[in-house]
Amino acid sequence: MTAYVHVSFTVKNPELMQAYSANAAQTIKAFKGEFLVKGPVVNLHGKSDYNFMAMIAFESKEMATQWYESSEYQKLIALRNEAMDSQFSLING
Repeated sequence: MTAYVHVSFTVKNPELMQAYSANAAQTIKAFKGEFLVKGPVVNLHGKSDYNFMAMIAFESKEMATQWYESSEYQKLIALRNEAMDSQFSLING
């Protein structure tokens, strides 16, 4: 069953964000993940502290979890945290 990683984020450092995004995209591909959408957010209802969102599809919950917990992605977390404030959520489709 398809699983989705939903990312809400606000960029803190655009230069570091570029580096993080390029490296993270490579780790996502390695786990057969695919970006469905990524861009600025316009809130229609409610409040959010984040101004961007992304949705990444994986073949299964297991693949999404393996990606997030992989050593390749874990190496990027310090860079991610310097580049942006974020929240990652796993949605089982």
